[in-house]
Amino acid sequence: MKKAIAVLAAVMILAGSVGMTASAATTACEHLITWRENGTDYIETYTHGVQVGTSASGKPILAACLVEIKWRPYKNICFTCGNVAEHKEKVYELHSMH
Repeated sequence: MKKAIAVLAAVMILAGSVGMTASAATTACEHLITWRENGTDYIETYTHGVQVGTSASGKPILAACLVEIKWRPYKNICFTCGNVAEHKEKVYELHSMH
C-alpha cells in the first residue's frame, strides 16, 4: 500500500511540474461538421460561334451565341478546425443567338 501511495505521489509531482507538456494523439480533421456561408452571385458572359448553315461555296455560315452563366459562390467552414473550402454552383445558364 505504501508503494502505491509513493508511486501516485511521484506521478502527481511529475505531472504538475512546470517543464512537462502533454499532447493528445490527433488525427486529420475529416470536416464532417461545417456551415455554409454564401457569397454574392455574379454573372459570367462570353460569346462563341455556332454554325447555322453552309454557303454555296461550302464555307460555314456562323452566328454569334451569347452565353450568360450565373454563379453562386459559397464557403464551407469546418466547426472543428476552421478549414475553409471555397466552391461555386451554377444557378442558371442561358444561350441566345444574335
